[in-house]
Amino acid sequence: METKHIKELYPGYFSQTSLDNIWNDCILVLDTNIYLNLINYPQTLSDELIKIFNSYNHENRLFVPNTVAEEVIKQIDKQLD
Repeated sequence: METKHIKELYPGYFSQTSLDNIWNDCILVLDTNIYLNLINYPQTLSDELIKIFNSYNHENRLFVPNTVAEEVIKQIDKQLD
């Protein structure tokens, strides 16, 4: 297939607007390490990331898998002991 033909078949894949739509419409799912590393990041970075997470959460677009929540709780418990 020609490249032009592929671009015609999948126009959203190749345009900048599709990339913007991904960020505007996505559901954010974070790995356990993101939550755990918030402690190690500089305070300003942690604060900015938390603001971003909260904005996704207010829009019901932040998803925390049960396994991730359990792992974070276990790690915090270990650090408190």
